[in-house]
Amino acid sequence: MPKKRHTQALRIKPGDSNNSSALQTSQQQERKRTRRSVNELIRESRRLQFHKQGGFGTPVVTTGSVPPQVRQALNLPEPEGPALRPGLVVAGHGRNGTERDLALKELAGQWNWHAEYYGEWLAEELPVQKREALLSYIGVYSAARARVNPLRLLFMTALDEESRAEVMRLDLTGAIGAWTTLKQLHRDLGPAVAAAEDERGAGMGVPDAWDEDHPIGPQLQRLPSGPMFKNLQHLSLALSPGQMSGASWKDLIQLAGKVSTITSLSLAFWPLPTYTPRAASSRVVVPSATSRPQVVYGGTNMYSPFDDDWRESAGILRSLSRALYCLKWLDLTGCASWFPALTWTGEEVDHVALDWNGWWRGVQQICLAVGWEPIEPQAKSEEDHEYERRKYAYEKERKEHETLAGTAKTVAEQLRAIRRLEGGKWMEFQF
Repeated sequence: MPKKRHTQALRIKPGDSNNSSALQTSQQQERKRTRRSVNELIRESRRLQFHKQGGFGTPVVTTGSVPPQVRQALNLPEPEGPALRPGLVVAGHGRNGTERDLALKELAGQWNWHAEYYGEWLAEELPVQKREALLSYIGVYSAARARVNPLRLLFMTALDEESRAEVMRLDLTGAIGAWTTLKQLHRDLGPAVAAAEDERGAGMGVPDAWDEDHPIGPQLQRLPSGPMFKNLQHLSLALSPGQMSGASWKDLIQLAGKVSTITSLSLAFWPLPTYTPRAASSRVVVPSATSRPQVVYGGTNMYSPFDDDWRESAGILRSLSRALYCLKWLDLTGCASWFPALTWTGEEVDHVALDWNGWWRGVQQICLAVGWEPIEPQAKSEEDHEYERRKYAYEKERKEHETLAGTAKTVAEQLRAIRRLEGGKWMEFQF
């Protein structure tokens, strides 16, 4: 008879309680060391992001603020705002080569064709900001003279009053004399005129006889309904250097009265301020008992700049300042020939000088750039006989450029002295 086998239960000797608790404590401490807090994770993320952006940059220098009264007393410039982040593109100004830039160049380069075939879509579907940008591109990239007025097609055909209120910038560079005039702009930018029906005699029929008493029937009255672009702030009337025939200071002053609330104005390459530009060399014979002397027909002649006689020019600029009393930024690029008119004072009894502490006391930035740069010629070959002639012309242009640039800096110093004399605002200049 086989033996009975008894299975013994697996017996495990209980361990020491002190050893088990020590093991658990060490494991918990290890978990605490490996587990980081939220703040540590955020700091680590910022550190990695900082190194990815290019490592350590230049430290930001912060300047203390100065009260406005102290700044004006010490003639200190306004503090600059914080710089934009790298890679940040300002809204409304696309980079070169982007799809938006290429599309606007194509529309502007073939404007006549696009205006003829897609004029209705451009007038109804294009956003206001894209219209403003397209108008700027037309002044630069238009290959031919525009047969269709871009201002009227883009901003006056299908835009309602609410959409016109969004228009803040009109860049009409090169437009005067090409596809519009100052008189046309006076009508386009002036007050919008609405037709209203007179209620007197409304609904009355036609009288039976011509001599029968009858009240006046319905009439249409043209009532002004405010400016066409009531929020317009930036206006460019810059001319092309080779096309100045359309410039008229008389028409400009009349136009300024319609857009008196603009803050930025560009008059680049505008000619000498005068009401009689074609009478610079004209003279009139005045009959007299003893002799017949000749006097200058216009207010400015060809010798006025040499005689430092800027009476008429200063008076015109003074009239312009009265109309544009909200101006803050003024562009006078290419107008170096009449920069001295900005600071001409004359005699105290004249009261025709431009008052920079009066109507234009808000102007803070003026561009006094010469507008052109002399290009040094290069000899095409060793036997280039025309090189010496081009070299001589270059030297003359270089000296003229230096003279005009020096005049601009002198005028800038005089304008700052005028502001400083009466405690006006600080002015910044671009050369």
